[in-house]
Amino acid sequence: PRVIKDTLSVMNRFAHRGNVDYATGNLDMEGDVEIEGSVKSRFVVKATGDVLIGGTLERRSTVIAGGNVIVKAGIINAKVKAGGSVFASFIQESDVEAGENLLVRNYTQESNIRVGKKATVQGNEGGERQLCLLGGVLLAGEVVDATSIGGTYGRGTRVVVGISPDLEARQAKYKKGLSFADLTIRRTMRALQSAVPGATSPAAIVVAIKRAPPNRQEFLAKRLKEMETLNKLKTSLDYHLGEIERQKEEFAARAEIRVPGTVFQKVTVQIG
Repeated sequence: PRVIKDTLSVMNRFAHRGNVDYATGNLDMEGDVEIEGSVKSRFVVKATGDVLIGGTLERRSTVIAGGNVIVKAGIINAKVKAGGSVFASFIQESDVEAGENLLVRNYTQESNIRVGKKATVQGNEGGERQLCLLGGVLLAGEVVDATSIGGTYGRGTRVVVGISPDLEARQAKYKKGLSFADLTIRRTMRALQSAVPGATSPAAIVVAIKRAPPNRQEFLAKRLKEMETLNKLKTSLDYHLGEIERQKEEFAARAEIRVPGTVFQKVTVQIG
């Protein structure tokens, strides 16, 4: 049983004893998947619910889950995408994306990690806890909580907070639409000016259309209507982009980085 958006549901759960390897092939399941062993190199596990792995995600393996991904051992040179949160002992040279939170008990190393809300890297191993968030990029929407960042050997590490992946994706989509509208408006305007020499503005084009032969009026009026529609679209996109910028500023204002230990050399910190 599970509560999803205030609704109580009963999910299927598939339990697999052993590893995901050549004996089983890839797994693609509705509901939850519980794997007793490891996901071997190059194999893929997909589930609409949670994925629980008792062993390791090995090199070039992939896990995609609609819910949480829980890896009791480590993630090594693998790819993980979770709609919910990701939990692991360590992450090494991997691409990890979590819609909600991230909890790593030990360390991350040379990985590209994106987290919708809070990322916690505890650094429970390593004596002085210098091996915690080492190399790579960690992007979290709200909070990064790491015992230390970087290392004594000066590996480049980048930590970014206060950026919403959803807002970034929407902004990129609107900007692409705005570029298309601008380009189409310029092309349509050039076509109208070519058809109506001397008309340099929409108002002048309207006057010229009224004076044009009947067989040309319909064509020119249609082009002018297209340009007016595109201008309205451009105004709408400009408004939405402004709203996204405002939301991004509010998002960045709530961001926080907590490092009780040390931030070493070659570390870049970005907020918003």
